[in-house]
Amino acid sequence: MTAASGRPFTPLAGADLNGDGDGGAFPPDRARRNPADPASSVGRNSGAMPSQMTVDARLSKRFAMPRGATIDVIAEAFNLFNRSNFSEVNPIFGRGMLPNDPQRDAQGRATYGLFEQALPPRQVQLALRVGF
Repeated sequence: MTAASGRPFTPLAGADLNGDGDGGAFPPDRARRNPADPASSVGRNSGAMPSQMTVDARLSKRFAMPRGATIDVIAEAFNLFNRSNFSEVNPIFGRGMLPNDPQRDAQGRATYGLFEQALPPRQVQLALRVGF
């Protein structure tokens, strides 16, 4: 079993708020609590993703064969309980006031903090190993 607290991320404005000419390119400016005040930029790694947990299991059985040979039957399961563990989140907050005025898509939904990538779902593998 592996359990971990949520990974930190930095809320980004996705725009050149400080006027240094980077145009939102890497590294983009951090989101601000007050868009007009540069001193109100949020701290690095001030956001956190949800925790992650996964349980992996392995079962194996060895069978003796003639002349000292063996056959191992193996079953392994990864993320046994099929928990959704997210690995990436949209860190672009936008130009608005954090946390009340996030960037929105064409349908008016906030896009900041939406999950963009997940770790693999449950995976099971079966194997036979012959030793001689």
